[in-house]
Amino acid sequence: MRPVRVVIVTPDDERATWLGSCAADLGLVVERALSFGEAEARMGDERRPAELAMLHVTDGESSHLAAEMTRRVSARFGGGACVFVSDIAELGDAVEAMRAGAVDFVDARLGDTALAEALGAAVRRVLTDRERQRRIERLRGVCRRLDTARHSITDQVGSMCTDLVDAYRMLSSQLDTVTLHGEYSGLAKQELEVEPLLRVTLEFVLAKTTVCNAAVFLPSGSGDEFSLGAFVNYDRDPSSLAVLLERMAELLAPVVEIEGGVVRLADDEALGGLLGQDAHWLEGQEIVAVACEHEDECLAVLLLFRDRRSPLPSKASEVLGTVAGPFARQLGKIIRVHHRHLSVDDRHEGFGDGLGDGDGLGDKDGWGDLAA
Repeated sequence: MRPVRVVIVTPDDERATWLGSCAADLGLVVERALSFGEAEARMGDERRPAELAMLHVTDGESSHLAAEMTRRVSARFGGGACVFVSDIAELGDAVEAMRAGAVDFVDARLGDTALAEALGAAVRRVLTDRERQRRIERLRGVCRRLDTARHSITDQVGSMCTDLVDAYRMLSSQLDTVTLHGEYSGLAKQELEVEPLLRVTLEFVLAKTTVCNAAVFLPSGSGDEFSLGAFVNYDRDPSSLAVLLERMAELLAPVVEIEGGVVRLADDEALGGLLGQDAHWLEGQEIVAVACEHEDECLAVLLLFRDRRSPLPSKASEVLGTVAGPFARQLGKIIRVHHRHLSVDDRHEGFGDGLGDGDGLGDKDGWGDLAA
């Protein structure tokens, strides 16, 4: 443990020798200052601060100056201790010294014993203050580490809460998808004819998304061509709708089949990237379409479209993606049942020829019974 450093303030060499000898006997490191200002500076030295001051007072004025210094030291440094050694030892001076924060007021006329006792008590006070300061610094370090740990834990808890919210949203979305899938599958399985299945599908999709134009395109018997199976007209001019749907069957449905899955075309740039120069047919429209595949074969293209100024809801993509699978499976089941009742030669005509005009899906005069 480092020794206590004491500064003795007196202009009297004889008193300085006596005070220094008594301090050295207690193992203190002794320094001398000729003024109270110099002593105050020694106690504020950051490199080697004096922790104890012995202030020699000879009259009322020096006692008052010593009290002022003690008051400043107590306010600035807290741990500093001042001991007054007085040649006059008047009660008023002692009271002023105690009020200023002095740890003791010694009458120099009482000799070495009284001075040694006062210095011993002051040293114990200094060591106690030093230990308290050491504990304070240690506690501050602990508090800093705890604060860092608290921030870390707070960040981790915040991250965990975010993860839980994201997981809940994902789970909620998955449950919604499962519910939607089950609801539609239950309806679709009840339909054993193409026409009612198309009608139920369009009604379900529109009920789960929004009011808009909708169409189902079915593959014809020749290559990658499609024909209109059913449609719902929301806001299109009937005189131009026929041409638009033909263009969609000719241009858009084959591309959606190639793309696979859900395709969303929200602007002219997306339309141009998919259809090239033919995109002008669909300018100003927002389109969500899905290829309905079963056993690696596209059995239909389901499509929603509306003026881009009234965009389709974001859930339209999710609804079409959920409906596409069970719709294609039920459509495939109907095809298999239907083909069992055809002759061998008729089976080679293809899906479009087998389920086209005869079922009202390709009525060239009025878009069939499924037009709405």
